[in-house]
Parts: sequence; C-alpha cells; structure tokens
Amino acid sequence: VKVTGKVTDNLNEPMIGVSIVEKGTTNGCITDIDGKYSIQVPSNGTLVFSFVGMKTVEIAVNNKQVINVALESDSKELDEVMVVAYATAKKYSFTGAAASVKGEDIAKLQTSSISKALEGTVAGLQASATSGQPGTDADIRIRGIGSITGSTTPLYVVDGLPQTGIDYLNPNDIESIAVHKDASVAAIYGSRGANGIIIITTKSGSLENKAQVSYDGYVGWQTPWKRPHMLNAADYITYKNLAADNAGQERVAAFATQENIDAVLNFVNKNSGPNGTDWWKEIINEGAFMHNHNISVNGGTKNIGILSSLAYTDQDGIVKGSNYKRISWRNNFNMKISKRVSLTANVGIIDEKRQLIDENNPATGTVFSAMGADPITPVFRNNLVDVPIFLSQIYNGYEPNNLYSQYSGILFSNKRNPVGQIQRMRQSTYEYLYVKAGANLEIKLLDFLKFNSRFGMDISRSLTDGFQPTGH
Repeated sequence: VKVTGKVTDNLNEPMIGVSIVEKGTTNGCITDIDGKYSIQVPSNGTLVFSFVGMKTVEIAVNNKQVINVALESDSKELDEVMVVAYATAKKYSFTGAAASVKGEDIAKLQTSSISKALEGTVAGLQASATSGQPGTDADIRIRGIGSITGSTTPLYVVDGLPQTGIDYLNPNDIESIAVHKDASVAAIYGSRGANGIIIITTKSGSLENKAQVSYDGYVGWQTPWKRPHMLNAADYITYKNLAADNAGQERVAAFATQENIDAVLNFVNKNSGPNGTDWWKEIINEGAFMHNHNISVNGGTKNIGILSSLAYTDQDGIVKGSNYKRISWRNNFNMKISKRVSLTANVGIIDEKRQLIDENNPATGTVFSAMGADPITPVFRNNLVDVPIFLSQIYNGYEPNNLYSQYSGILFSNKRNPVGQIQRMRQSTYEYLYVKAGANLEIKLLDFLKFNSRFGMDISRSLTDGFQPTGH
C-alpha cells in the first residue's frame, strides 16, 4: 500500500529530513521541505519515524493510506555523545551538520552490508546499490554529488584509521556511527573529507565486568519481488516477422514460411516446452539462502578490558552462481595504565570469498543476456530431437565430451547463453584477506588538555582461483 502523510513538530511546524523506515527493513524515505512523505509498504507493516533530538515513533500501517505524525523533542538523546574527529561532543553542544546512528540499530536490520543499512537512517545521506552481487558496498552520497569529474565518496574513519570502504565490518561490532556533512570535521582530514566523513567506533572491552559470552544469529531467504515477462516462442516469431516486414527486410529463413514456423515450434515444444526457454527462470535463484552468526566475549579487570568477536556470514545471490562468504575476527583492548594514561588497541582479521556473475555490461552481462536471448534456443544442445535442417547451426563447434560444449549458442540474438556463462563463472573464486589494526595512546596532561598518539596498520591480500574452459 502507498502511504503518504505529513510530519510536524510540537509547534505544528513541518519538519524536513525526518527519516521514515519500514521496521525491520532498509526500505525508507525522508520528508521534503513541507514535511510531506510518500512510501510503499505492506499493509501490515510498521513505519518508524525518527529525527535527531526527537522521540522515535512507531506506527502500524493497518491498511491506512494517510498517516500524519507529530514528533516530540527528546532531551535525553541530546545528551548522547557524538564522535567528532579526535574528540567527542554532546549533541546539544555540537553545532555542525551531523547525525549519529547507534550500533544496536544497525544490528537490528540483519544485513551483511553496513553501507546499505545506512539508507533511510540519516537525513541527507543517500545509499544506492550499484551492484546486485551479495556482499557489495552501496554507493553513498552525502548531500548529493559534490563533483562532476572527481570522487564523490565520503571518507570513512574506523577507530581513527581512514578507510576506503566499510562493508568488511561485522555489524555486531559497531558501537556508533557519526555522519558529518559539513566542513567542521574536514578541517582535520583535509580534502579527503570534502564529500563528508563517516566516523565509525567499534565496541571495546568493559572494565570491571565479569566475562560475558553472547551469541547473535539469523537465517533468511531472498527472492526477487518482481520479474520481467518475456515473449514466448510463438510471439517471438510473430514480432520478429513483423519487424522485418515493417523495415522492408527479408524474413529470417527459419520464420519465412508457415511450414518452417511449424517445424520450429515443434522443435521448441519437444526440447524446451510449449512456450520455449524462459531464460529468466533459468538463472534466478528462488529462495536464495543466507545466514549470519556472531559470538563475542566481553569482560575485564579494574584496568584491562577485552572484547573478542568472531562472525561468519554466508549469502547466496538471487542470480544463480553468485555467493559471498565472510569470516571476521576482531579483538579490542582497553587498558588504563594510570590515572592519566590510557591505551586502546584493536586488531581485526577478515577473510572474504566471492563468486561473481557478469553484470553491468549490456553486451555480456548475465541478466542482460537472459533478457535478450531468444526463447527458441534450448539451454542445452545434447540429446536434441527433431532439429530442422535450417537450425543445424546449433551444433556448430559441439564437442560431446566437453562439459561446457553442451550449452547451446543463442540462435537469433547476439547474446551469450546465460546458463552456460553462470556455470563457467561459478568455478572461479575471488578471495580477499585483510589485517587491520590500530592503537591510541592518550595522556591527560591537564584537565582541559589531552595528548593523543595514534598508530594504524592496514594490510590486504587478494587471491583469484580462476577457471577458463578450453574448446568451444
């Protein structure tokens, strides 16, 4: 159901930039300059309205098409601490354009991608998926595009260490995320912060706490909510002939006479079914399985706190052959050396494995090929029956003993066989290993003056286990 409405404050003034999110998902929007919004949600869903300094409101849709909300101020939230570059500040005393997101709110979304989880949670932040591959970053923009030719990606800072991306992080390790939209923090990081800065703080060990072991996990399935409907074999022949006639061109030989058309449809019926090949159905993974598990140990003594977390993520893509696996082990140490000296340190090891499909390429992309391949061509060319002589080219280059030669070449469109392409590409695995570590020594010289010294290490290695079949 499409829900519209208006969000106002306690003075009945319209509020711009209020985040409206469907509870438990990343489906969201923000209010415009008049405080109005529009969002598509299930009739039994729940909308969550949130804004910095205001109390969060949850409202059940219950088939309502218009929901107007008046938000109340939340003085407690204004007392929360926000990370500002090398220091912290309370929200009420911070005058820059910034917003913060709690780690527990990110963990509730049950997603393997932190960048995608930010969508709809921060006003002025746009997170758009540029890839359908599981485990890929969203393209984040803060306050729109600031450059035509240069990079528009914000700077990420994780525990004081600048990063180019954040999706290697385990969502359960996040303590808080601060999104800075103006130049107030960029003064420290220079031109790298021109497109905004996202500062992430991970959880640290608790002092004077007994060891606590916690587990968090979920299991889910993904499926496309909508699919394109392509022409069946008979309709394809009709429109192919109609296009040739309207262009004043000669018809394709296989469709030139009714006798040939009958032979083609008989071939299709006996080898692919009455409607021909449904390429979209052949490549889509209905009910793609995903699961995530996280176990952590947290505790410490009077002067030392330790947090260690181990997480595993496995996600199949909705296109067959795509998969993402991640194992991450993160250790945070918090040491109080003396009354005025403290040391924090962290080290993380992340191992990622990906199986990819060809995408974002209109010529060779798997999904593009599935939408452009004709329904006449069967998926496989071994054990075919009643092949008309004018379709004998389907056997060109056929090698019975070559597993990858069994896939048919597309007969009437310049596309690759998407099923054969998936089978070939799923044999290749791309592995990435990251070691990320940092340390911060803080000395309190005076009550109003602190000295900080930071160290960071970022090591990565990539390994491709590739496969390319020989022959046709």
